Amino acid sequence: MERILEKVRAKSEIPVYDKSIENVLSAILTTNDFWKIVDLSEEPLPLVADIIRILEEEGLVKISNGIEFTEKGNEFIKSYGIGAKDNSVCECCEGRGVSLKNYQDLLERFKEIVK
Repeated sequence: MERILEKVRAKSEIPVYDKSIENVLSAILTTNDFWKIVDLSEEPLPLVADIIRILEEEGLVKISNGIEFTEKGNEFIKSYGIGAKDNSVCECCEGRGVSLKNYQDLLERFKEIVK
């Protein structure tokens, strides 16, 4: 991981950490679509592109119709215990990040009105 981290730091002006690389690796386990990888990893787009390029140079991923791990890449993620990114979305706010806790009084009033 350290070698990949150093290569990405040399290539990118964006600060990068072990967790940044783990986030991208985890996202690749979830999808092979570049844009979804960017979304799931929650890392800046240029950084994700740089990380993927380095992963390809290292022989960990191959890029064809999507981004997929090579056998070497699969061994790498297993050795670090990296799992697929959980893409669960809150059922209450549908991923908007709005907590209903602050609106309990309005919710109760709404429930009374619709009875």
